[in-house]
Amino acid sequence: MITSSLSTVSGIELSLSNPDKWKQFYPQTEMIVTRKGRLLFPHLNYILKRLDPNELYGVFIHFERVDNNRYQFLHNKWNVFGKGDEVRHIKVEQHLDGWRTGSYWMTKPVSFEHVRITNDPDLKKSNTFVLQSMHKFIPVIGIQKMGDSKIEGFRLDVTEFMAVTAYQSSDVIALKTKLNKFARGKDLPSGSAKPSRGTKRPATSPAVLPSPPSSSEPSSVSPPHLPSETVSPQESPPYSRLPSIESMVSSASHSGYHAPVTASPPESTQTTGYSYYTHENAQAPMNNENPTEQMQMHQMNEMSWYPMDMHQDMGNDMVPVMGREMPGMASQMPNGNFSPMAENILEEMPVLTNLDSWNTKNTNDMPNLGSPYYQ
Repeated sequence: MITSSLSTVSGIELSLSNPDKWKQFYPQTEMIVTRKGRLLFPHLNYILKRLDPNELYGVFIHFERVDNNRYQFLHNKWNVFGKGDEVRHIKVEQHLDGWRTGSYWMTKPVSFEHVRITNDPDLKKSNTFVLQSMHKFIPVIGIQKMGDSKIEGFRLDVTEFMAVTAYQSSDVIALKTKLNKFARGKDLPSGSAKPSRGTKRPATSPAVLPSPPSSSEPSSVSPPHLPSETVSPQESPPYSRLPSIESMVSSASHSGYHAPVTASPPESTQTTGYSYYTHENAQAPMNNENPTEQMQMHQMNEMSWYPMDMHQDMGNDMVPVMGREMPGMASQMPNGNFSPMAENILEEMPVLTNLDSWNTKNTNDMPNLGSPYYQ
């Protein structure tokens, strides 16, 4: 397991700045490839030594196929499954810092954390490399001195990895989850559970619930007095309070509406019946605007009536009596006073004057006019 490399030509030395992480995964390191590109973990961080401090250098990266095999994960290890796919064109990308002096590169680790890998051959993005799933790859770091025609390549076998679309090894899943805080559960293979990162922290103090008041001691707190117009929570919007009967009557009286007559209490001596014309719902006295027309209307009100739809075809056995006042009815005089009955004002009309006007279907069904009921 090689973690550092020394060039025999230029004497440049390259090594990993995080070899411990890579050693934990080797030799079954797996890297996820996606259509949009995925970052590598562990990251590719290198340390460069023995560079000329005053010369300009460029640092490059690309990925190579380790062999021409296709692999399959079986029995908890990677096995050769067959011949690999066609080797693609190798893409080389220069580090984002461009050309820098040797002292600049040796001051701090050279990081390629921004590099992504994908399995989409049509994705054309900088610092994104197309890799084939189920094939083994190794990153190659190239160093070129400005003016030289060749690039020296450095390969560290500890950084070899298998390109996959989902993690296959349970050991790799555990390490990725433990070491990488950005590990995603959806990258796990079907049927595997993501290891738990810890237990839920218990509450610092138990919840304190209010105890009910003792039945032996009276409560010192009395409920607040709510005014009559206070809206209770049950009546909160979007529901509004319905108007009271008093407000409805008040608004109706201002608009000219006469409220219906309410039922009398049981001890009242008022005669019950149809409230066609009573003291409570009597009309206003006559005025002097149209005395003739109003007098005629008063005379019509003095006469009893019966519904006009009670015609001959109904076959009723009862013939209404014309000219009689109905019980419980009060009459109004032209001067605005009320008389108990109207029998002294209008003469009683005959019961029937023409029997032919009643188009009866059967003369046997005619009522007996000699009965006292019709007298």
